[in-house]
Amino acid sequence: GLADRMDDISCRLIFANAAAAATSDDDDDEKVLEYSCFVCGAQGSNDNTTTTSRMQINRFNIFADCYWKYLQNEEIAQRALIGNIIPLCHLSENDCFSKAKQFHLNCMRWFCGQHPNVCIHPDLNRSNDEYRKARAAANALQKCHENIPLQRKMELVRCVADYFGLSYTIESNNGDTMPDSNNMHFMHLLNITSDTNDENSGGDTFGKCMRELMKDEKEELMLHCKQLISEYKDKEQEFVELWRNKFVQEMKPNFVPSYWPLTRI
Repeated sequence: GLADRMDDISCRLIFANAAAAATSDDDDDEKVLEYSCFVCGAQGSNDNTTTTSRMQINRFNIFADCYWKYLQNEEIAQRALIGNIIPLCHLSENDCFSKAKQFHLNCMRWFCGQHPNVCIHPDLNRSNDEYRKARAAANALQKCHENIPLQRKMELVRCVADYFGLSYTIESNNGDTMPDSNNMHFMHLLNITSDTNDENSGGDTFGKCMRELMKDEKEELMLHCKQLISEYKDKEQEFVELWRNKFVQEMKPNFVPSYWPLTRI
């Protein structure tokens, strides 16, 4: 085999360096591998102590490694490692590494669009400013609502409700725009409009929104990866190669060594 699984998230490579095996000029190839961006060809260093330039060469996984450990076919999982890690410039004029991270988000968004039954990747949520605000509001309400002043608590509750597009009125007996009691639980500060006849459905709706925002991101990531991989059962090689081909289409790497297996595994 080409690699041994060490645990759920790591492996040990056991095959020879692809560059050394494919060419007789090992030193030049190693220099290309270590110090040249595969996309723009920028020359740099992966040594963070360099003083001549802020630019660095970082390693980037084309096929997102969060999916790798869920591949069921061991042979494909090992072949997926070959040529998957490439050097890209960072903190440079082109900053191909940052663009490649955006490529990952775009690719995840595309896969979720193709398979709407798959739960969304947590990174896509974190890239949404409104989601981050709503999650922060829900987190504050969940953990320390008893110590939050009423006016601020109302702002947080509205932030959560507005993120989900809920219609609501203020729970107040005096016609004011603020509730009567500072001690009122945040779940009861808003009267959520509902089309059902269940008088508790409004609170249930807000509670569901809170639970949605407070989901454990590690569990959601695991669920997303498992669900998406299951959509490509018996087509895992196609799944891996889709990532690689989309990378080529979006990033347009122009400085890939001829021996490098970029689009196929």
